[in-house]
Amino acid sequence: MEKKINFHNMDHSIAIEAHALKKLIKLEEFCAHKASPLQAELWLKAESSHPHHKVDLKVRMNKSELHTSSESRDLYVAIDEAIDKMVTQLKKAKDIQLHKDHAIENDKRRFEK
Repeated sequence: MEKKINFHNMDHSIAIEAHALKKLIKLEEFCAHKASPLQAELWLKAESSHPHHKVDLKVRMNKSELHTSSESRDLYVAIDEAIDKMVTQLKKAKDIQLHKDHAIENDKRRFEK
């Protein structure tokens, strides 16, 4: 999986990048699945109008694109929340795909009889 981290309105930080990359490893758990993530793009944004940080995460797969975002005063918390939301979305997508695959197999069995 290709990972890309973008900093917007803030200086690049090696510590923040290392934390984000460490957390993005959670997304790689789903690579064994057919609809495995191909690219993860993380946008880290510092808002000038208020002391919040915003994190946007986009995950591109073969046939779809998932998006999550999170805001917090602490950038590390915002990163964790955005990635946890994405893990939840990926689990749902994986369950839906497994259900579809199971339904197709059942239809094939009915047709063969």
